[in-house]
Amino acid sequence: MNMDFEKSFNYITADKNWKSKLMTGGALSFLAFIILFLPLIFIKHLDFVVFVSLLSVAFIISLILNFATFGYFALTAHNRIHNNENFLPEWKNFGKLIAAGCKVVIGHVLFFLPFALIGGVILLVIMFPEILPDYHAISVLITLILIAAGLFAYFILYMLLVIFYFLLFGSFLTDLKILSFLNFKKAAGFAKNNIVNYLIFWLLVIVVSLIVQFLSVVLIFTIIGALLIPWLIFYSYLVSADIIAQFVKTSKE
Repeated sequence: MNMDFEKSFNYITADKNWKSKLMTGGALSFLAFIILFLPLIFIKHLDFVVFVSLLSVAFIISLILNFATFGYFALTAHNRIHNNENFLPEWKNFGKLIAAGCKVVIGHVLFFLPFALIGGVILLVIMFPEILPDYHAISVLITLILIAAGLFAYFILYMLLVIFYFLLFGSFLTDLKILSFLNFKKAAGFAKNNIVNYLIFWLLVIVVSLIVQFLSVVLIFTIIGALLIPWLIFYSYLVSADIIAQFVKTSKE
């Protein structure tokens, strides 16, 4: 199976309600951004406790809306992988979308946690070398060795993350189970005898990212254009959902 980049941009039009579904997703992304910063407008007119309370509520609402859009992406990719006829989910079952979005976020946390922990240890050693035991004359040498070893381990871990990230994300999207985000064996199976398509996949992801960044820069110069950015980003989610689904399906060929 060859990956069809053009198809990823127009496959959603096969759904008769694609326009309303796209508009709804963009609207939710827009609301998530606006609601989060809405309390800042009234910061001068509110006391500290009320402001913090409103900001907390706004953050929770914004988080829920983002979970819904993440979940929509995950379910779309899942449906594309399994060739489900109704590949664009309905916005009616909001709870299901939020649950799927929570799984996406939790999976990412589990995946990036080792990276964050190692980075935190290295940062502590660099910023607070006095936390190391005092070995007098050789303390500086020990510090340098630990920093070098930590940076090397950090680099190796980073490279593994880069290589395995989308493979593990694809593993998760096949069954929407959180632990699939840590199933390296299953993820490696996607790349087995499929390296060329994985390289193509990475290239397509980079191209989509560059297109979105370029269009966002162009749109931000006008008020109307800036307001359209959430819809552009949500559309890029749907494009990416098909790209990753196409790659996963190539491993089954």
